[in-house]
Amino acid sequence: MQSGAEVHYTSPDRKQEVLANASPARGDLMGQWRKTERSARKGLDYRLIRLEETTFRNRPAVVWEYTVTIKGLPWHARLLGFDERGTSYEVTTWYRPEVEDRAVRVYKNIRETFTPL
Repeated sequence: MQSGAEVHYTSPDRKQEVLANASPARGDLMGQWRKTERSARKGLDYRLIRLEETTFRNRPAVVWEYTVTIKGLPWHARLLGFDERGTSYEVTTWYRPEVEDRAVRVYKNIRETFTPL
């Protein structure tokens, strides 16, 4: 599915979702994600694994990893965000723990081949 500046894919078994989007950059990405993370703590059995600054292709980036329970089922989320030329990019996956090996391979491949337009 593609709409505007977002591409969303759900695996055939519905155990992994991948999202890539682009939007106008709005300043400090880490600050924005910290604010969103504080809201996420309020429910869904949210558990933070990491939220930290890193680099992606030699540019500043942010990674956020956490687990949640949705409709009684556990999900693992991994997000990568970075800004480039006035645009903020996010590459995200959510997956069920039982498909973690496959899901992480798919996500790594998407991150490695992701090209901002």
